[in-house]
This record gives sequence, structure tokens and C-alpha cells, in this order.
Amino acid sequence: MRRCSVLMWLCAVMAVAVGQPLEPARFLRFPALSPDGSKIAFSYLGDIWVAPADGGMATRLTVHAAHDIRPRFSPDGKWIAFNSNREGNYDIYLMPTVGGKPRRLTFHSADDILGDWSPDGRWIVFSSNRERRFAQLYLLEVATGYVRRLTDDETHLHSPAFSPDGRFIVFCRGGTSWWRKGYRGSANSEIWRLPIHIDGDRITVGQVERLTHYDGNDWFPTVAPDGMLYFVSDRDGAFNLWRMPFVGAGDTGRKADAKAVKVTRHADRVLYPSMSRDGRFIVYEHGFALWVLPVQGGEPKQLTIYAPSDEAQNRQQRLTLTSQATEFALSPDGKQIAFVVRGDIFVVNADKGGEARRVTDHPYRDFDLDWSPDSRKLAFVSERDGNHEVYIVDVRTRALKRLTNTPDAAESNPKWSPTGNYVAFVRGPFGRQLCWVNVNTGEEKVIAEGPFIGEFAWSPDGRWICFSRRDNANNVTDLHIVAWNGGEPVNVTRQPYWNGNIVWARDGKHLVFRSRRTDNNTDIFVLSLERPKEQLDEEGQSERRAKDEKQDKEGEKKLPEVRIDFTDIHKRLRRLTATAFDEGTFVVTPDSKTVVFTAVSVDQPEIWSVPLEGGSLTRLVAGVSASQLQFSPDGDRLYFLSTNGSIRYLTRPANTLGAVNFTARMVVDRFVELQHMFDEGWRLLKEQFYDERMHGVDWNAVRDKYRPLMEHIAAKEDFYALVSLMLGELNASHLGIGGSTVSGPETAYLGVEFDPNYRGPGVKVTAVLKNSPADKDESRLRVGEFILAIDGVEVANNEQLWEALADKAGRVVELLVNDKPTKDGARTVKIKPVNREQWADLVYGDWVEKRKRMVDEWSGGRIGYIHIRAMNQDELRKFEREFYAEVVGKKEALIIDVRFNGGGRIHDELLSLLQRRLYALEQYRGAPPFTQPFQVWQKPTVVLINEFSASDAEIFPKAFRDLGLGKLAGVPTYGGVIGTYNVSLIDGTTFFRVPVTGWRTLDGVNLENYGVKPDIVVEHTPDDNAKGVDRQLEAAVRELLKALPPRPTTAAVR
Repeated sequence: MRRCSVLMWLCAVMAVAVGQPLEPARFLRFPALSPDGSKIAFSYLGDIWVAPADGGMATRLTVHAAHDIRPRFSPDGKWIAFNSNREGNYDIYLMPTVGGKPRRLTFHSADDILGDWSPDGRWIVFSSNRERRFAQLYLLEVATGYVRRLTDDETHLHSPAFSPDGRFIVFCRGGTSWWRKGYRGSANSEIWRLPIHIDGDRITVGQVERLTHYDGNDWFPTVAPDGMLYFVSDRDGAFNLWRMPFVGAGDTGRKADAKAVKVTRHADRVLYPSMSRDGRFIVYEHGFALWVLPVQGGEPKQLTIYAPSDEAQNRQQRLTLTSQATEFALSPDGKQIAFVVRGDIFVVNADKGGEARRVTDHPYRDFDLDWSPDSRKLAFVSERDGNHEVYIVDVRTRALKRLTNTPDAAESNPKWSPTGNYVAFVRGPFGRQLCWVNVNTGEEKVIAEGPFIGEFAWSPDGRWICFSRRDNANNVTDLHIVAWNGGEPVNVTRQPYWNGNIVWARDGKHLVFRSRRTDNNTDIFVLSLERPKEQLDEEGQSERRAKDEKQDKEGEKKLPEVRIDFTDIHKRLRRLTATAFDEGTFVVTPDSKTVVFTAVSVDQPEIWSVPLEGGSLTRLVAGVSASQLQFSPDGDRLYFLSTNGSIRYLTRPANTLGAVNFTARMVVDRFVELQHMFDEGWRLLKEQFYDERMHGVDWNAVRDKYRPLMEHIAAKEDFYALVSLMLGELNASHLGIGGSTVSGPETAYLGVEFDPNYRGPGVKVTAVLKNSPADKDESRLRVGEFILAIDGVEVANNEQLWEALADKAGRVVELLVNDKPTKDGARTVKIKPVNREQWADLVYGDWVEKRKRMVDEWSGGRIGYIHIRAMNQDELRKFEREFYAEVVGKKEALIIDVRFNGGGRIHDELLSLLQRRLYALEQYRGAPPFTQPFQVWQKPTVVLINEFSASDAEIFPKAFRDLGLGKLAGVPTYGGVIGTYNVSLIDGTTFFRVPVTGWRTLDGVNLENYGVKPDIVVEHTPDDNAKGVDRQLEAAVRELLKALPPRPTTAAVR
């Protein structure tokens, strides 16, 4: 201790001598004590460090651009295992305690999250979802790479740790995000233990036992040599360290849980505790520092640790970008293109491309570009002053002018008037107002009130503005036209649908827009602003001709005068397209004769055209993904933004493709950019979080708490963790931040299961997944066969198997296969493995088919079963097909399963199908009657729910029961009901979720943090899944059979 203090004193003296006082490191993460408690390993700045256990100067052990975390000392203290995402995912690595080149231990592209060493140092336990949809527990033999899966559960298992005697593995089952505070509900994290016996190469596991029964989250279990279980819990408010008995006959479960006592008494959360092997000390995170607790008594002590470091990357990054544009705008004269990359505005020659000229240079984002009519200035929105405000900039001089100053309301979507005197914009979140500002005088005017004003368009003469606005009463979005200087807006669509994406044709005679009317299909519509000529009386035509001739003679007609006949204007709507696919972004040609639009017709993106007056559709080009379509003034070029952020064009009428190749050079300060991303996320929630009271949290104080930690952030992953901790203060669902930071090869799947007890040579097939590559005639594998080699590489039941399957999805792979574990008589099988997403679809399909068979067997074919995987349109179509083809008119009852359904928005459509009520019968003579309405369902129905039923998969069952349509079975739902959307932050790779709409019942109950309770409560235990048992499904069948008249069934329900 004295040597450490002297060292700290010398370091401080030396630092002051050179004028650089040392500051203690903060945001040290994932601490681990050495076996004797003398050293602490931790992650800081994305690398692994070691420091004395009583604080002082830290030593850096890894220096890598990847993210190195979760260090764990081996029991003999000679090695440190840790996680790193060097290959695109978190694998387990091993290095000497003194440092050195790490050795990779795991090779699957799923995250393998390090847990703990076995007491003898032979094994490492980790969690991974490499073979199941949820993370399971695995053992890794360090010396050989042999891996054995220990569990087969239908929920997340994580944070495993060995008991000191090696007889148990404690772990967490379930849980919400690790950074969330205050959650109570069915998706909570509970602590369980798994009995395990390792005898040489033989591993046997017993039945898992639940240790904690708190309805909140219990995290990070560890077992002390004295038989006490330590863990983190917020059962009295803040996350603190607790302990309870771990051993003793009959002393598990609720009896032991009742003896839990609080060990630490911090006002804020404790994270990632780690105990020394001798059980004397526990180290943990608290307050962005490390603390050490003497287990046998005494107060926890905050450590002062110094970790002076160079930066692994240059803070200033010089970027040369030739793509990654997020938006662009063609100047009215067709000579220049303005575009945005990494939040700054550039301008490039529209014809030749080349070196782009930077127009704005600020660390905060500029966006929403619009050119002035004279092609000299740009209007845009910027966050540079802490809020979304409207600015204009002279493209040549870069002179900047701020047009708005409303700190309490963000502006968006600025558009110049055709006269160039005004810029219109939308003010406030959720379209509170439509306004304009005079660019010369600064005068502002509100011309339409919201909320929910969306996009808008000026008329070509600048006398009118058309805008979309959603009606609160019926959730319909209509188009409205209002005079440029205000007045009463006129609803010009009056249709019970969504209408939007407005383009005002340049001749001023038509509005073109998209509308979603049937089957969620979006088509293009045209609204004629004048009645057809034959409907106008001769007097009106004569007056109009005389006015036109007068204006022509006087030279006053500089812009086309827009004439609008509002009489029955909504009846002049005309559908322009009626395809089976969605029409996407579109544009009208400068001569106002043609509409060009994007679509994905079958399996590829395309660009199409159709005459504005109607007619046949013409495909212009296929295989081109395009957005933000814009025509040159002469109509010869159609510019668009490609998916990679490059600017391309289609030359008409030849329909040949070209590109505006630009080079945009910029210097990005990585640290300042991260600060901006932090501020943007915080501000988005401040302005738009569905609860203006922020769930009772002082959001300004939260910012002050977390933002200073930005000084201690280097890795993007740590930035995500810091922001996540901030989000966790809200105790809300549908929050999150993330993005890809590194990439690597993906592991391919053959579609087989392997015998976990067989160690080699080769791997032994124990199951073949239906419809997988191994289930095809040309590449069939059979249960009991051995795979001896993959592409010539001999494999065994170890990590070498997964290494051999890296980056092989979709490619032909040669397997050496035999019915015995030798090469003698082996055959070669050519197989094309699938990627993880395809594998997951196959696993899901197999899971559903098994349940259909179970229900059919147990009910004697009387009960139907439909699982809804997500609340989206594809699943709605699938539900309708199964509902009408397999259930209506064929079954006497129905189970609708929304377990493991993360939500979406189709509850209304589902309820409409199920609420159809019989009111009449239609019948031909001598024939059975037809129901009115057709396909009525009025038979017993049960909806299955569980802790993974979230969002819209909670709204649906809640409404289903409230409307008297049936009962619910399973366990309470997750309790996460907020409408959300994603924002892409300035770096272009980071997403940020913004929950904006709350859901309440008619009696005022907020469904967020609520959790829908089932009528029939049935837990799904860890053993149920391993045995292929679905007791929740069984309970639903039993309930429905009780409602049906007696009839023999083919199998008894347990």
C-alpha cells in the first residue's frame, strides 16, 4: 500500500512538473479482481488495463482499434480472458496477465459473452445465441476449443459464474436492457443455478433451480467461498449489492430469497461486481468509478486510478468522401447540386461533378436543403445553436443568415416561395404550425395550425400552399390548400386514407400525391385544380382568355397563374397508378406531362413512368435503387440519390445511367462529433418523448450527470453504453442507440444439430432441420452420420468447426461425410449453407409446425392454431390466409399465439377480422346458406401471451379481452407500449430510437410499464423447452375443449 502511495505521489509530482496535472480516469468498466485480490483488470478507452487493487497507476495490456471488454483472471492468476469484437462480433480471447499477443478462443459470428473460469482453470463458461434464438450457456475447454451447450431455454440466459466448488453455475434468466432502471414485470432478470458435474471429459447437468423471486431485475450473481450469493438488485429503489444464502438443503427458492440483505447503500446504481477467488473483496462500478468492498466488513472505497493514454486514432480525421450523401438538391437553373455529407453542405457542378465546394463547416448537423429561385442561396435547418432553426446561406460567399429563433420549438422542411421573398417551414415537433418568414424583413406569419402538419408544397405562382395534416378524430391524413398569407384551409381530398408526398405540377394545374387506400398498398393520385373545360360556362372562359391576353400584353405574367376551383374539388381525384406494388418517391416532369416514380415490383428496385393524364406504365430502368428524384429544367436528366449516398442520373429518352462523381473533403473531430450525437439524442427526447413529464425525471439534470463523461470516451461502443445509461434513467421501453462499429465474416449454417457429448473425430449429426440445406435431395445429411471435413479442413466438436464455416453462406461447400467416424468409405456432399437470418426463419417455421401438430393431436383436429411472428403487414396477410383457409368453416375453436412477438401495428386489422358479427343468411334454393358478412368467426378463441409479447402484441390481447372476444393464457406481457421511430445520427451509422406516442385505456391506464395479465397463468420453465413441452399451449387447448361439446379426441392433453 505504501509503495502504491509513493508511486502515485511521484506520478503527480512529475505531471505537475511538466504542466500536465493528472486527472483520475472515469468510466472504467467491467472490473475483475485477480485471484489474490491484489490487482484489478478493467476496460477503459476500449482496451484492457490492470491497476493495483487499492488504486494508482494503471498499465495498458491491449492496444487495438477494436473494443476489448470483460476481462477475467484465470484461477492461477497467469491469464486474462476477455471479450473483443476484432472480427465483427464479441469473441473470447486469452492473453498472459503481463500482456502479450492475445489468442482467439471462439470463432462463431454470434456474440460469445464471457462469464467465468471454472475453479480448476480448465473451462470457461459463456453465453451465446449461436445455436438458439436466445442466448444459452456454454462451456469452452480452453486447451482444446471443445464447446458444450449446457442449456436449451426459451429466454435469454446470461452472466454465468461458477460456484467456488465447481458444482453449480449461477446465472441470470431473462431481463430487460442492462442499463434500464426501475423495470418491474414478467421480462425481469431472475437468478437461477444449474447443477453441473465434470468427470474427465464427461459433463452432466442437473435440473435448474430458481433462487430469486423479485419482480424487478436481479443481476450479476457471484458465489462466495462462505456459501453466500452476492448479486445486484434494485428491490429497494437503487441498484445495490445484496447477498443471500446459496447452499443448504431446502434453502433455495423463496425461503432463501426472503433472507436477502442489502450490502451497499449507494443512491445510484452498482454494476458488474467481481469477487476475488479468496472471497475477501468485491470490486464493482459505481458513479463512473471503481469501488472495492471488504466482504467481511468495512465500508466500500472509491478507487483513484490514473490511466494516462495516447489516442488509438487521430482525433482529427481527414475524410475524402465520394458517396454517403444523405440528401441533395438540384439548383433551379440546373447547373449546381447541393448535397449533405456528415452534416455539412457541399456544392458540385451538376454536369461534370468533380471537387465539391464546402458551403457550411460546423460540427453540428445541417440538413433539409432548398434552393432559392435564383440559384444563389440555400435554405436549410441547422442544430448549430442548440435547436433546429432555419438559416439561409449564400452559396458563393458562404454568408450565413439565421431566419428563426424559437428555442422551444424545432423547425423543419424549409421551402422558398417561387418569388424568392419567403421561406415557409413547419414549426414544432409533430407539425404544430405551418409558417413563413420574410427573408428580407424577418417578418413571420403562421398560416396554418396543426398538429400533425406534414409535408407541403408552394403553388408555382406562390399564391397558395398545399399541405398534409392528420385529423386526430379519425386518424386520416388529408391534403389542404391555404392562401399564402393565411386564411381558412380547404380540405381538397376528403378521403378516409393516408394522403401525402405532395408535388405541385409546374403548370399549376394539378396536384400529384401518394395515397394508401387498399391492402396497405400505396398508389399515385392526381387532383385537377380546375374543372374540365366542358364544365366551364362560356362566360367564364371568355373572361379568363381576356385576362390572360391583357397580362401577356403588359408583360406582367412572370409566373404561371394558378387557378383553383374549390367547388367539389375532392371529386376530381383520379388514381394514376393501380399496381400490385407500392409506388415510392416520385416526380413530375418540367412540362407537367409525365410522372416518374420508383417501385420494387417483384425482387428488384425499378424506375417507372406514366403519363399524367393516364395511360400505360413504362419501366425505364431496373435494378436501380433510387430516392429523392429531381429533374433538370429541360427534363433531359432525372437525378436521384442511390442507396450508398452517391448521386446518379438517368438520361431521357435513352434511359441510360450516369453519375455525378463528387469528391467532398472534410476534417471531422471525432470527439466533437460524438458530443453532438449525445446532444442530439438528448434533445430529441426532451422535445418528443411521449410523456412531457419525462416519467418524473429531471431531464436537464440527467444531461448534466452524463455529458461530462464524454471526456473519457474513445470507443464508439463506450459512447453507446454511456448514452444507454442516460436512457435508462427514464425507465421506458422503445429506447436505444446503436450501430455497426466493425464488420467480420458471418458463420454459415448447414441446418443440422450435433451430438454435444461426441468430441471427435468429426461431428455427429443428431437432427436435421426441415427444409434446410441438409434436408435437400442433392445435399441430404442423415441423423447418425459424421461430418469429418469441411472444404478439406478436418473438423471436430470444437471451435474449428465454426471457423471452417466462416463466410460460407450461399456458397457451395464440400463436406466429407460417413456413417462412421473414419474416412474409409466416406462420401463427398456438396451443400450450400444459409446465413443466420435464413436459418432463423427455418427454425421458426419448424417451431410453428410442431405446435400446429400438437394442437391438432390434442384436440382431435377441432382447434386451429395461428402464430403471429410480428405485427406487420406481411404477417397480417399470412394470418388472413391461414385464418380463412384453415380455420373459418373448418375448426370449432382457435388459438392465436403472439408469444415472442415484438410488436408493430396491425392490432386494428386483426380485431376487425375477429369482431365480424353474423347479421343475416343468404341462401340459394336447395343449397346451404352463406353468412353475412362472409367468413364470420364467432367461436371460442384464446390468445397466448408471454414476457416477449411487446408493444402492439400487448395492445392486441388487451383489446381482444376488453372487447369480449376471448381469454388470454400464458404469463403477463412485457409492459412496453410506446410508438417509436428511429433517427440516423450525424455519423450516418448510428440509430437512435425516439418514443413519441403513448397508449392509454379508456379509463386512463397507461399501458407502458403495465403488462397485460392473462386469465390463465402458466409459466414456461427451463425444463419445459428442453423436453419439448409447451404447457401454455396445453392450457389453451384445455380451456377451449371445455367450451366445446364433448367429442372423443385422438390424444389426451396433460
